[in-house]
Amino acid sequence: VNKNCVLLGTQNPGFEGTLTQNQATMSRFGCINFGYPENIVGPLKAALKDIADTIPAPIFTACNKLYMECLQAVNSGEIGDACLNIRGYARAIRNAVLWDDDLKGQILMQVVNTCSDEDKAVLGQKVSLHFE
Repeated sequence: VNKNCVLLGTQNPGFEGTLTQNQATMSRFGCINFGYPENIVGPLKAALKDIADTIPAPIFTACNKLYMECLQAVNSGEIGDACLNIRGYARAIRNAVLWDDDLKGQILMQVVNTCSDEDKAVLGQKVSLHFE
């Protein structure tokens, strides 16, 4: 193997369809754990780069505030982490902007409805507080 060869891999432990690696494999790799972002405006704009300049800043701000509130609830153990779905927020914004649709409804569809039944009531209330 060339001395300049670098091998990287990723995994999302705990997700459906994933398997934990065996100890022999894991002993050959270093591991970097990434936490949840403290602000999702940048990732949202990157995901929506083709239309980001046309989206009003308050939309990004409102989604970021909701995400941060959900992150606090996840960190406290109140709800699971499925609601920290940045791709879902990006789809919600895209659909709301391109279809002239209700952002609240899109967040419910793209983020909240993909979460566990136990978390949906709590998340629905949080969404309603941020998007009336």
